[in-house]
Amino acid sequence: MKTGSVPTVLSISWGRGDPQKDAVSMVYLDATGQKREDTKIDNLYDQDNLDEFIDLLRRRDPGVIVIGGFSMATLKLIQRVKEILQGKHTEQNWAQTFNIPVIYINDDVARIYQHSQRAASEYGGLSSVTKYCVGLARYVQSPLNEFVALGSDITAITFEEDDQHLVPVEKLLIVFERVLVDITNKVGVDINRTVTDSYYQHLLPFVCGLGPRKAQALIKKISALVCSSICLFQHLLTCVGGGDSCQSRSIHQRRFTHYQNFPQCFCVLANRSRRQ
Repeated sequence: MKTGSVPTVLSISWGRGDPQKDAVSMVYLDATGQKREDTKIDNLYDQDNLDEFIDLLRRRDPGVIVIGGFSMATLKLIQRVKEILQGKHTEQNWAQTFNIPVIYINDDVARIYQHSQRAASEYGGLSSVTKYCVGLARYVQSPLNEFVALGSDITAITFEEDDQHLVPVEKLLIVFERVLVDITNKVGVDINRTVTDSYYQHLLPFVCGLGPRKAQALIKKISALVCSSICLFQHLLTCVGGGDSCQSRSIHQRRFTHYQNFPQCFCVLANRSRRQ
């Protein structure tokens, strides 16, 4: 994986680690932060469960595995996963090995997310532990995005155990917001992605000069511009007899290709006109 790229993540949690009550929950996120798969298995010792876990590793080939939980049993889970990746779970010499890093991270943000209204609206059908796994994986991919998405709940995270409780919540929010603005502007925001990704969209209000209202207005204008350019493009194709049946309408293929590139050209010209 290249430096600066977003990894695919497999998040694993055993919850409280009770063998009689808790299953091992897993969530896989792709590089865009979309949940592609989630599953539960009883344990990582029975052969059927092992086969299912190894099949998941083969199919998804995650860039990193993050493990979290709510008890000391999490350490046992980490050790077991490492044994499986190294092929030490069996005495067979031909067992497949995987070169995937296994990490443990601070899970304060994931613990807040699993019980939040945002988690309920995004993944209402998932269990609390599975939502916790989603929070872990998202934090691995972008801690900044997760902190920003917390909103006012960020004050529930303790950064300074001795003195933070002495500071009023309003002042904490102001300071946290300043820090998030600084980091967001150092990292940058992909404006095109904010239009289609509601989770990534949380970053846009922290761009200098925007704020919540201007960020929403900007997204609406960009969406309207894209829609209008597509409609204009379709109208031009209709006027010149376009569509996929360009050959039947006696339109030269080279000219049809030119019309196909119209939306990109339109956006470039629009950007130039604004700069002028």
